[in-house]
Amino acid sequence: MNLDAYTSKLLAIDPWFSKLPSSLQHKLLAIGVLRQVPPGQSVVHRGQPNTGLYCLLDGVMLAMNEIEPGNEGVMAHFSPPAWFGEIGLVDGGAYTHTMRTESPCKVMYLPRPALMALLQAEPQLWYHLSQLLTAKLRIAFFVLDEMIKTSPEQRVARRLLIQAAGLGLRQA
Repeated sequence: MNLDAYTSKLLAIDPWFSKLPSSLQHKLLAIGVLRQVPPGQSVVHRGQPNTGLYCLLDGVMLAMNEIEPGNEGVMAHFSPPAWFGEIGLVDGGAYTHTMRTESPCKVMYLPRPALMALLQAEPQLWYHLSQLLTAKLRIAFFVLDEMIKTSPEQRVARRLLIQAAGLGLRQA
């Protein structure tokens, strides 16, 4: 895949992707497909079988959770770079949230069949995927903990700090 200068710089500073060995970076980019997604479109739906891993490269995306039909809530705002789809990739389950574009977005899609073949050929990539998954798990525990221990004002302030730090996946 040919990346523009902006996307190359973005991935070069992405805390997860930038720590991958360069050979794995190149192999992931080789299977990647760039997609332009207009605002208001869902990239994946909660409960949909996992079809691969995504990286938001441009725009703003919302992680939506529908508790019951017609009752959606915004779980998080994602800004670039933001990876999603790793949970179902690792455990074979469905997507946990609907990911909807809030603005025009550019995403890199790593199709599951190609990614699974790469994981078979390069098993050390599983370790790196576990790092991505663990970073989000830490955030989830932090959010659960704050719901119990903090006031609504403190929760809003902490969520803003999490957002500013890229969901904890990039350095401040």
